[in-house]
Amino acid sequence: MLNRFLDNCLKIFYNTSLLFIFMFINLLILTSLGYIFDITMTFFHLPLSIVISIVEVFFFDKNFKNIICSVLVFFLVFIVSILLSGHVYDMSYDGNAYHKLAIGLLKDGYNPLYENVDQFEKKLENVGNAIWVEHYPKATWFYGASVYKLTGNIETAKSYNVWIIFVVFFIIAYLINRMFKNKFFAIIMAGVCSLFPIFWEQVFTFYVDAFMGFILLLTILFMALFIKDDKKIDCKMILGSLLIILINIKFTGLMYGGIFCLGYFIPYFIKKLKLKEFNSLCNNILTFLVIVLIGIIIVGSSTYIKNTFDHLNPLYPLMGKDKVDIMTSQQPLGFKDMKPIEKNFYSLFSKSENNWWVQVPTLKIPFTYSSDEVSQLNYDTRVGGYGVLFSGIFILSLLVLLIHFIIEIIKKRYNDLLFLGIPFLLVFLIMFVVSDSWWARYSPQIYLIPIMAVYSLIKNKKIIIKLLSIIFLVLLGLNSLITFKHVIRAYIPPSGKTRMNLNEFRNKEINIVLETEHFCGALYNLKDFNIKYNYMTKIDGDIDYLYISVINYEV
Repeated sequence: MLNRFLDNCLKIFYNTSLLFIFMFINLLILTSLGYIFDITMTFFHLPLSIVISIVEVFFFDKNFKNIICSVLVFFLVFIVSILLSGHVYDMSYDGNAYHKLAIGLLKDGYNPLYENVDQFEKKLENVGNAIWVEHYPKATWFYGASVYKLTGNIETAKSYNVWIIFVVFFIIAYLINRMFKNKFFAIIMAGVCSLFPIFWEQVFTFYVDAFMGFILLLTILFMALFIKDDKKIDCKMILGSLLIILINIKFTGLMYGGIFCLGYFIPYFIKKLKLKEFNSLCNNILTFLVIVLIGIIIVGSSTYIKNTFDHLNPLYPLMGKDKVDIMTSQQPLGFKDMKPIEKNFYSLFSKSENNWWVQVPTLKIPFTYSSDEVSQLNYDTRVGGYGVLFSGIFILSLLVLLIHFIIEIIKKRYNDLLFLGIPFLLVFLIMFVVSDSWWARYSPQIYLIPIMAVYSLIKNKKIIIKLLSIIFLVLLGLNSLITFKHVIRAYIPPSGKTRMNLNEFRNKEINIVLETEHFCGALYNLKDFNIKYNYMTKIDGDIDYLYISVINYEV
């Protein structure tokens, strides 16, 4: 009885997670089609997307009682995500420089397909970050603008980062339990996946790296399920939705989605040729082609298509002859002449630090750290960005996986070998080839290594081996806890002070000074409190003013 109840709960939470994924993709498609016909963001975009998602999930689970429960849980999680994200102010540079700016503009009626930022918004004193707003992929911005339209609080627009942890945990738990009929296995794997360090660094910011990392993880999982059984319509629909979202979160989402899907598709292609299942192969190739075209031509029209028309380069401004180099000045000085694998080595096995001016990062003994090192952790830690314990976890994970692969080869279990071997090889291929893969938040695929190590351990029937997986879980938990604890201490108090200052000046007129002239996204926080402001380029005498910086809004 208890087992059946738990199975039903997992099913309800899985449906809830699918509601979010389908709501998100419906919103992207509706919004993008609207822009094509010059219909900008409205109050009805998000509610309509939710209604359509409920109908879609009903086709997968005809149990009306389950659907009702899933919808109730969906709205409960949605409210919690709104309250949490809306209560904590994002004080990051990127969040206030262009994420809030993009979301605010879209909420106010900006059409990114036909308009430039400076043509639409004349009221902002500086739109120096317009290049990123106009040319970057916009999936989270579409979602954020639709939420902002409903709530009137721009901070709620980052609720996708709260949502995604629920989605990943319960999708992993449900699928593992369905495959192995083992709830202990399912909960351990869901927990391991949820301890992604980048998420705990970025959960209360507008950064999209953790969100993209989780979407990539789910894409890889459903791609593996697809090649195992390519006849399931629900798997194709979920995989297609994830791919379209992934392509439109960041440019790296397009790259990583292509790399990992191709990695799994090659053995699938060979298998189909051997079985002479040409019709099935052609149909699925056509399906994926349509998915990619929808992702790039329709949902990505305001990015990939517009960039191609304006700059003859779909990946502008990050690639091409007219690219804007944002990485060289951000990396340690000694990285300039290093190969990608060398940069990755130093980044993984050095002390965590966020100083670009160091010549070469300082290597350290695995599992050791200091309070000074912890103090370096933030939402975009450059070196050692996966946490202070991760170098040791990474080494142990490699040892476990290498032993696992040797055993699989000896026992000739090639299907299991492919399941983990493909992502393992692709992770290291990226480390050898992609120059900027050293920065943790740009390389979420690195976290696949400990995930796969725990998976290989917990599948083993020997109790002692299963206990090793628990040790991994504890180590990963401590690693993320140290990071999250520091982030909370460093950023929550300033957020509270910001909220207090904004409340104090609600409905008033004040003078403001921006720490950087490109910090104009922060002005939407003032607008939300109906604060009229006089923009000051410099401090003038004894006049009272509000100083808006990366970590605080101070009087």
